[in-house]
Amino acid sequence: MKRLLSVLLALTLFCSVFSFSLNANAAEADEGLLSKYSLSSDEADILASGASIPLDYVNVNLIKNHLINHDESFNIKSTIDSSDGNQIKAFVRDMFYEAMKHTGVSNEGDYIRFQLDSWESNMSVYTFFGKRTLSVDYNVVYFTTPKLESELDKKVSSIIKSLNLDGKEDCEKIKAIHDYICDNVTYDYDAAKIVETYGNTSDPLPHSAYAALCKGKAVCQGYALAFYRLALECNIDVRIISGVANGGSHAWNIVKIKDKYYLLDTTFDDTARTLAYFLKSEADFPDHAPDDEFKTVEFKKDYPISSKSFDYDAYLASLNPHYKIIGDFSGDGTISSDDSLLVLRASVGLETVSNENFEIVDVDGDGDISSFDALEILRYSVGLSVVSNVGKKIA
Repeated sequence: MKRLLSVLLALTLFCSVFSFSLNANAAEADEGLLSKYSLSSDEADILASGASIPLDYVNVNLIKNHLINHDESFNIKSTIDSSDGNQIKAFVRDMFYEAMKHTGVSNEGDYIRFQLDSWESNMSVYTFFGKRTLSVDYNVVYFTTPKLESELDKKVSSIIKSLNLDGKEDCEKIKAIHDYICDNVTYDYDAAKIVETYGNTSDPLPHSAYAALCKGKAVCQGYALAFYRLALECNIDVRIISGVANGGSHAWNIVKIKDKYYLLDTTFDDTARTLAYFLKSEADFPDHAPDDEFKTVEFKKDYPISSKSFDYDAYLASLNPHYKIIGDFSGDGTISSDDSLLVLRASVGLETVSNENFEIVDVDGDGDISSFDALEILRYSVGLSVVSNVGKKIA
């Protein structure tokens, strides 16, 4: 008994324990809850100097799996060499960030990152026979529950099946997903108003893909997350971009076609009932300013944005030369202000319209070619909403 007590005493004296705590709460702005974590200047300096602990990728993958499963509390242990508190806290934080890195899998990466309400970690470092071990307890608050995520998984599969996308080009899949979201999701103005008034919300659900796809009502974050899930399910690479649009915090997407990425905002297209924010270049994507992390040289190198917007009408016309586009008076496969001018001239008898092209020019289908038809074509050409058939394809 005395020998056992002596051993225990020796072990107690031999072991040393150090405790640290780290909190990271999601930034809350506008539609808010866009998962931007706070960082002290001391921690930033440690990272900037390169004095960091190499990441433990076994534990990074464990953390990622916990996040995918929506586990609210979990523990990881890692062997480390450092005893510096700032380095250890930075290490714990960086492993968590790495677990949310974009992978191209629909329920990982941005999907995890933009559906976290908040997270915190408590950690202890202890040594035993010269081996230093870090034990970290993570506590995470999510927008949704495992049950809701299971329901969403089924809904995503059902949507993909209903869209009949097999054999279609990526741009066609993107258009189908975009249109599905715009046709089936309504913007949650009530939730947005609460955030605008109080700076946060007690109910983060409207910010989720679940709200968009299962409930049919969400704010911009839900729209962007829904597009992210559906596009990646179709093996189309996509990212969620956070920033400011029209003076408020906002979220949208970039999506890949061949070797370039294009900007896309289903929220704006839905609320305005337009295609003004569909597969655009930066020059054609006004009133959107991404956060600094999306402006870096590294990000732009990894995700090069096309210098020219994708012309979906021209793409469809190239598939079938017999296609006609309502409003395309010139027959060049695109709708422009030139077509509007031609129709205006036709409305006063300065241009002749053949019987074959009458349906193309009479965009409102009232049997008469008028200045209203010309105006509708002009509105469509600059991305404004229309009430006629401009842009529709006919055989």
